[in-house]
Amino acid sequence: MCPSGGVTPGLQHCCPSTSCRLKFITALPAKEHDTTALLEQLLTAGAKQEIEASRERLARLKFHPREALPNITALARGEALFVELRGSEREALSNLLSAFRIALESQESHRIDLARSQLIELTAHLRAQVTGNP
Repeated sequence: MCPSGGVTPGLQHCCPSTSCRLKFITALPAKEHDTTALLEQLLTAGAKQEIEASRERLARLKFHPREALPNITALARGEALFVELRGSEREALSNLLSAFRIALESQESHRIDLARSQLIELTAHLRAQVTGNP
């Protein structure tokens, strides 16, 4: 409960004059738009800026790096070559494919870029060996 005791019908919340946050919603308006508008009315300007910054950070997370075309292409080329290889070359490619998948799951762009470039380099080298083109 807010130290000031600020309560609105359907909501228990803290008043804007304190540093408290919205505690919980006991009843929501019928439409999502109404809910958003109601929540925004309850927030201070500082809290609105924090929420907008959070929305921007979350928007980047909605797009997973494994869905990016360069990453899809690198994986597809590596996997296609993998079925043609035997022995130590196949094992080396398998290790880099695994490392690249792990980097993709981390969603850290510098790790992904490094792993993708290593995979592309090895794939090109092994493809040249398979086709006989140095």
